[in-house]
Amino acid sequence: MLCCSSLLIKIGTFLGESYLNQKMYLQFCLTLILLGITLVLSFLVNFGFFELNFFVGSLRFTHWLGIVGSLFVFLFTPVFYVLKRKPTRAYSLLLKIHIFGNLFSFLLISIHFAQQVSRPIRFFPDLGTGVILFIIIPLIIITGVIHRFGIMRRTKPSLNRYAKPHLNRYIHTSFSISLYILIIVHSAHGFNLI
Repeated sequence: MLCCSSLLIKIGTFLGESYLNQKMYLQFCLTLILLGITLVLSFLVNFGFFELNFFVGSLRFTHWLGIVGSLFVFLFTPVFYVLKRKPTRAYSLLLKIHIFGNLFSFLLISIHFAQQVSRPIRFFPDLGTGVILFIIIPLIIITGVIHRFGIMRRTKPSLNRYAKPHLNRYIHTSFSISLYILIIVHSAHGFNLI
């Protein structure tokens, strides 16, 4: 936590801001830890340290991980969008579920993708929309982290507010809508519907 705290202080000092509190430090540290675990597990799965190529029912285990991760993103994000508009005391909890649930979903989807690209060439799958999905998800995470922790925040000192308050949110939302379209197409392709 000390390392993350000093990193946030350096970021805040660099940006000329000192608004980050202890809860933000903890959330930022947990975000970095989850992203680090995702990177390590993806690496280990990709290079064969974990064998997750077994079947559960009619699908491989890693397909189930990808399905569970995608379903969380697909179902919870609109619920979060609707519920955050209504005044509620549970907003803080909803925000944490949104952040860490989506990070955990990214972990599951990353394991699925790592297993897919590690398959032998004679069994190599048609990745198709999966590659595009895997490019968009980190972009959503990056824009979400920037928005949540205010990493790129610039203020107008005279007005004490954002210079462009909705630009990052607009980009984050645009990537999210693209993700929805791609999840539908990728799922339909994976289940041989198209």
